[in-house]
Amino acid sequence: ARLPCSSMWVASSSMTVDAAAAHHIIRENTTSDPPALAGIGIGSLKLLERYVGNLVASRPGLPEDEASAANAGFQARMRIKATNRAFQRLSAEAVHVLTAKVGYAWTDDRSALELVRTPEREFLVQLLEKLAHERASYQPLEVLPRELVSRILRNLSAVDLCTAVCAGGSLTRVVRERALLARFCDRQRRASILKATPPGHSLWPDWRRLYLAECVWRRTRDRLTPGLRSSLRPGLDPGAALAVSPAETGGSDAGRGPKLPSELVVSLLCHDGQDAAGAREGSLIGQGMRLFTAEEILDPAIRGLGCTTRGWLALTDADGAHQLALDPEDGSVHLLHGSFNSVRKAPSWLSFLNALGHKVM
Repeated sequence: ARLPCSSMWVASSSMTVDAAAAHHIIRENTTSDPPALAGIGIGSLKLLERYVGNLVASRPGLPEDEASAANAGFQARMRIKATNRAFQRLSAEAVHVLTAKVGYAWTDDRSALELVRTPEREFLVQLLEKLAHERASYQPLEVLPRELVSRILRNLSAVDLCTAVCAGGSLTRVVRERALLARFCDRQRRASILKATPPGHSLWPDWRRLYLAECVWRRTRDRLTPGLRSSLRPGLDPGAALAVSPAETGGSDAGRGPKLPSELVVSLLCHDGQDAAGAREGSLIGQGMRLFTAEEILDPAIRGLGCTTRGWLALTDADGAHQLALDPEDGSVHLLHGSFNSVRKAPSWLSFLNALGHKVM
């Protein structure tokens, strides 16, 4: 719903609407009364507001006779493609408002909605006001007591909980403080983490990141050969992982030595690098590079010159002139070519692992 207008609307060809397109219109005649909005969710209401608002902005107010003439010669019709990610989230009731009231109709191949007639500007303004009023009637979850919000969120799936975390605000705090995503993580790993976590570290680990790391590693293991899969080491001990975790995820920066980015820590909880057999069986990443363990990542003595001069962490051993490294400042992953050249491969370590299964890095 926050996409710019240019990505919402696409100008189609200058063909005029003829009688053959009439059967695609659910209701050809728009009425002057704003439609009933009952049953339309808050997400669809926001999208409807954006679509109608863009339509009002593209059709400035004109006297009635001039507006009729402009509509008759309206060639660059507005189009909402069915592949538009925002349009895909519209409910059937919201699409009915666009087709029955606003003046849209399906194209012949039903790949998009095309504007075949623009209602009067006054009607569109009234519709915008009604949409805003209906949206304001929805109360956000943030106004409810924290315990009640927690009970509501416990009924969501893992995917919906991750979406709630992305919404930010109190939902993110509730999901983290109540560890609502912990039940979706591996049972044995979760038990060992809870057993090794001392009091006062309720925010460690970040269960959402750990759940995502387990999903990424599960897909990664599925595409590996048996020999390469067996070269992956078991997960890092939770006590050792807590010692290298940053303070914002429950660790302590006082007297605990160097730290690793939280996303790398949860990945190490799943697999602590590769053993020596990894190089013989092939390569998880390519170029014959073996994944380092947490101990090797933290050891400055085995980092190449390219990592040392930049202050980066080496994620793999060096295969000739190539080495995979991580920038601890922003968590981005880079491929080093020698000591001076580097190529940014992914914004984070989990993004890099996820991309390995879909494209050549």
